[in-house]
Amino acid sequence: MLKRTRLQLGLTQTAFAKQAGVSQSLVTKIESGKLDPKYSTVIRIEETIARLEHGTQRTIMEVMHHGIAAATMKEPLLHLIKRMRSLGISQVPVMDGKHVAGLITEQDILKAMADGNPVADLKASDVMQDAPPILPANTPLPTAIRLLEHVSIVLVRGEKGIAGVVTRSDMLKVASWKHL
Repeated sequence: MLKRTRLQLGLTQTAFAKQAGVSQSLVTKIESGKLDPKYSTVIRIEETIARLEHGTQRTIMEVMHHGIAAATMKEPLLHLIKRMRSLGISQVPVMDGKHVAGLITEQDILKAMADGNPVADLKASDVMQDAPPILPANTPLPTAIRLLEHVSIVLVRGEKGIAGVVTRSDMLKVASWKHL
């Protein structure tokens, strides 16, 4: 896919590598399938493609929910369920201090219930899954859209830590925008 896109942009491997801030040999290895790139490299390449294809783009900062409702590791699950219901949300990041430790979704809670766990005895840390991806606030929307095909929520990193969230539902709101 990278080779086809690069060729559509009319760039050599060297020119594309320079734009993306990676080596030409890395581009060659990715295009030939000899290397599975790191997540950070994939993001850098996706952002470069988006910038080259569309010029100045809208970013996730334009669609994110500022501030987040988060759980603590030790928060009782029943308390968290009540908060989620009152806020009308279906997923909550779990924080360990200022560090994102995981994510709890309605599905995680239902699984704990189905497994016969006494919900009244559980804490957030007992049912959380791995932490969701965290992207910088200036991430182009197309990059976030591609990521949200695979995950349900993305956290947005600001200057002083987690600044907000973007969900699949948020991205559906921008479907009518002329340019992403």
